Amino acid sequence: MNTANDRPTEPVLWRLFIAAHPAPAFLDALAPVDRWLRRAGTHRLIPTDQRHVTFAFLGDAPRDRVGPLRRALDETCAGLSPITLTPGRVVALPAPSSPRVVALSLEGAGFAEARTAVLTAVSKVTPTDAVTRDLERAARAHITLARRRRVAAARRLDLASAPTPAGVPPLTIRRLRLVRSTLTPAGPEHHAIFEMSLAGPGPPEPTPNTPGDTH
Repeated sequence: MNTANDRPTEPVLWRLFIAAHPAPAFLDALAPVDRWLRRAGTHRLIPTDQRHVTFAFLGDAPRDRVGPLRRALDETCAGLSPITLTPGRVVALPAPSSPRVVALSLEGAGFAEARTAVLTAVSKVTPTDAVTRDLERAARAHITLARRRRVAAARRLDLASAPTPAGVPPLTIRRLRLVRSTLTPAGPEHHAIFEMSLAGPGPPEPTPNTPGDTH
């Protein structure tokens, strides 16, 4: 007869994602949007230190995959170039009629290719359902700013009144992090496990504005 000691040990699962975290100056420039969201009262703001650009959501993955993930991601990121993204509009996701989250859209080349490379590397190490799903769909770069409080209240959000982000600097992504998210009654807690550098040739430095330039 099998005993408890004979049973295989269940793997310890960690809720993981890979993301880039903006510099404080970038996040501070979003203060007008945060004030607008507080006045609207329909969504709960994401703490500033948790705001990020998601490249891959792994979901629940075995903890013992962290070592192989690091090796695969270090190799992948070494061949990726830094990415510069510019702030776009304040948007509701997944759609204005169903504003589960409010986010700042980001525009720029290189994100889709880097995201696919990261997801592909992860899929060879820990092919979770979340990774498989994300490989099959396109995604645009964004930073989640707030999550809805209640469905009915969220539908009252007037996106047309959202301030246009002004004075927000471009976001240059040079590093990615593997992050563990622990769900608690007070909300998720994020802990960076390791960091990878995008080591390829970087984007050109922005040129100073000259009279007559328009952006």
